[in-house]
Amino acid sequence: MMLKKLTEPGVLKILLGIIIALKFMISFNTGLFEDEAIYWNWSQNPDPSYSFTTLSALNLFTAFPGYVNEFTVRLPALLTNFVILFFLLRTGKFLGFSERKILLTAVLIFSIPFVTIYSSFISPDSMILMFTLSSVFFSIKVIKKGNTEDWILCGVSFGLLILSKYTGVVFAAAFAVFVIYFRKDLKGFSVFKLSAFLISVFILVSPLLYWNLINEPVWLNYYFKTGADKIDSGYAESIYRFILSQTAILLPVTFILIIYITFNRLRKKEKTPEEKFLLFSGIFILFCFALLSLSGKLKGNWPFMAYIPLAFLYIYTKKTVTVRILFAITFAVNIFLLSLLNMSSDSISSIADNKFGNYINSTYHDYWPGYAGNSANDKNWEERILKMKNWQSSILKLNDEIITSDLRYDFLASDNFILSPLLKFYMKKDNVYLLGDLRFRYINSAEVNSELTGKDAILISYNDSDTGPVENRFEEIKEVKKIRFRISEDLYQEFTINQCRNFKPGIVSADE
Repeated sequence: MMLKKLTEPGVLKILLGIIIALKFMISFNTGLFEDEAIYWNWSQNPDPSYSFTTLSALNLFTAFPGYVNEFTVRLPALLTNFVILFFLLRTGKFLGFSERKILLTAVLIFSIPFVTIYSSFISPDSMILMFTLSSVFFSIKVIKKGNTEDWILCGVSFGLLILSKYTGVVFAAAFAVFVIYFRKDLKGFSVFKLSAFLISVFILVSPLLYWNLINEPVWLNYYFKTGADKIDSGYAESIYRFILSQTAILLPVTFILIIYITFNRLRKKEKTPEEKFLLFSGIFILFCFALLSLSGKLKGNWPFMAYIPLAFLYIYTKKTVTVRILFAITFAVNIFLLSLLNMSSDSISSIADNKFGNYINSTYHDYWPGYAGNSANDKNWEERILKMKNWQSSILKLNDEIITSDLRYDFLASDNFILSPLLKFYMKKDNVYLLGDLRFRYINSAEVNSELTGKDAILISYNDSDTGPVENRFEEIKEVKKIRFRISEDLYQEFTINQCRNFKPGIVSADE
C-alpha cells in the first residue's frame, strides 16, 4: 500500500520537480567545468564544424556581456529538462499508457547518471540527449501513423541530432535500417516518405557538410589522422574496456536494470512495431560502438544514446520486486549525486572518502580511458568537481598575481586548451588566446591571428607543461613566477606565469 502511494502520479511529479530543481541549484554554487568553458568560448564565433546546435544556443543565452555567468552558460542545458520531459510524456501518451506508467518511466530516465550530467552542464551531449528523445518520439509516430509530415519532422529531428554531434549518425542509421528491414510493420510506408525523411536530414546537416568541405575539418582529422587519445590493447581487452565504460556512465545498478529490461523484452515473443524499434535501435547503437571500441579511440559516453530507447522499454515491463528494487536504488543514487554537487568542497571531500566514494572515483578512468596521462588532467570525479568549485577563485588569484607583478602585455595566452577559455571567462578579458593546439585554429588560436604579430604576452601554463612547442613563437620567454593553490587537503593546482616578447604567428596544418 505504501509503495503504491509513493508511485502515485502526484508523488512522481513532485520527485521530477525535485530532480530538476536540484539541477538548477547547481548552477548557483558550482563553477564551470572545462568543457563548458571551451564551448562558451567557441560560441562567441560559432561555426557548424561541430555541435552547431550547442554553440548557437550558447551564443543566444550569453549574448549580453553583463549577464554572462555559470547560470546563463548552463541555461540551454537546464532548459532541455523541460523539452526531454515534454517528449517523454508525449511519447507515453501517444502509445496509450497510463499517466502513472509514463511518469515512472520519466523518473527512471531522469535518474540515469548521464541524463543528470548532460541536462545540468552544457555540452554537445546536452543537445544530443534532447534530440534523441525527440527522435524517439517522431520515429514512433512514423511507425504507428506514417503521415508524410511525421516522416519530415522525424528527418528534422535526426538532422538536428547529427548537427549536435557526429555520433548522432549512428542513431539515424539505426532508424534507416529499421524502416527498410521492418517496412512491412510500418503503417503507410513508401519510398516517397523515406525520401522525404532523407531529404530533411540532408537539409539540416548540409551546413556541417559544406563547412567541412570548404575548411580544414580539424576535428575529423584529429580523430582519424592522428593517434591521439588512442588506447593500444587487444580486441578482448577493448571489449572489456567498452563494458567497463558503459557501467561507468550508467553506474552498475542502472546498467543492470537496463540490461534486465532489455532481455525481458527480447524474451517476449509478440512485440509491437514500436517495441521492436526501441529494442533494435538501442542494440544497433551499442553494437556499432562496441565495434568502434576495437579502434581504441572510443570515449565512454559516445554510445549513451542507446540507453534512451532501451530505458523507455521500462514502460512495457512488469514491475517485479527485482525491478522495483533496482529502480529505487537508481533514483536514490541520482538524488545523492545531485545533492553532492550542491555541497561545498570540504563536504564533498569528506563524503568521497569511503568505499562508495572510492568506487565512484575509480569509474572516471573507465569513462575516459587514458585521460590521466597528463598531470593537468583530472584523475577522478572528486578532483573534477573540486576544481569546478574552485576555478573562479584560482583564476582570480592568478589575475591578482599578474596585476601585482606589474607586467606589460598586449594579450594573455595559455598552452592548455582547457585553461585558456577558463582564463577568458573568469578574468572577463577578450584578449585571451590559445597557443600550440591548432585543433582550435578556428576558435581562439593565437597562431592564426596576424594582428598579434610583434605583440607581447603573458603565458600562463601548468607547472609541468612543456612550453617547447610554443617557444619558437616568441623572441623571448622569461619565467616570472610559479604559483601553487590549495584546492583540498591532497589537491593543488600549480601554474607558471611567463613573460613573452615579440609574438610570431604562423599557420600550419591542424593535424601536424
